[in-house]
Amino acid sequence: MKPETERKVDIALLIILPLICVILFLMAISGFASNRDTGYAAAVQLACIGAVIVLPLLRVKKVFLAPYWFIFIMTTNIFMFSTTVMIGVYDNFWWWSPFTHWYSGLLVTLIVFMALLVIKNYTTMIHIPTGVLLFIAFMMGLGFGLFWEMWETSIDVIYGRPTMIYTSIGTIRDLMMDALGSLTMIVIGAIFLRYRTPAQIIGGIGLDHKMKRIGEKWDRRCGKVEEKKEED
Repeated sequence: MKPETERKVDIALLIILPLICVILFLMAISGFASNRDTGYAAAVQLACIGAVIVLPLLRVKKVFLAPYWFIFIMTTNIFMFSTTVMIGVYDNFWWWSPFTHWYSGLLVTLIVFMALLVIKNYTTMIHIPTGVLLFIAFMMGLGFGLFWEMWETSIDVIYGRPTMIYTSIGTIRDLMMDALGSLTMIVIGAIFLRYRTPAQIIGGIGLDHKMKRIGEKWDRRCGKVEEKKEED
C-alpha cells in the first residue's frame, strides 16, 4: 500500500472508529442499553472512544506503525465489549462470553509476545530463551484475565448492585477461556519463532530507530552493572 493511501486509511480510521463509539454513547445515555445500568454503559462507551483512537493516532503521528491486522484484532475486541454492553449479547447467546474471553486472552498474550520480541531484538545484554519468552507471555495473558474478573466484581461493589452478570462457575469458566486464548497465541507464537527471527516478526512497525537507541542505552546500563559486579 502506498504511503499516501495508508495516510488516508489512518485518517479515516481516526474519524470512523470513535464516531461509532460516540453513537453508542448517545444511545447509552438515551436509555437504549439492554439490561444494563445507563451510567455504566455510557462510561464504557467513553472509555472505548479513547481506546479506538490510540493506534490510528500513533500511525498518523508515525510514532508506532501498527499493522492493520493488529488494529483490526484490537478494535474488534474493543467493539465486542462495547456492543455487548449495549445489546445484551451475553443474555442471548451462551457461547458469546466464552468466545470473547478466549479472544481477549489471545489479544493480551499477543501484545506481551510482541513486546518481549522487541526487547529480545533490540538488546544484546538481555537474553530471553524462547521457552521463557512464551511462558512469560502466557502468564501475563492469564494474569490479565484474573485482573479483569476482579474488575468486574469491583464494579458491583462500587455500584452497590449487580451491574455485571456472573457466577462463581461463570468466573472459573471465563478464566479457563482466557487461559485457552493465551495458549492458542503461545502455539501460534512458537510456530512463528520456529521459522522466523524476532526481527522478521516485528519488522515494519516503525520502532526501529527509537528502539535501537533505547536498546543501546539499556545495554550500556547493563554493562556498567556487570563491570561493577566484576570489581566487587
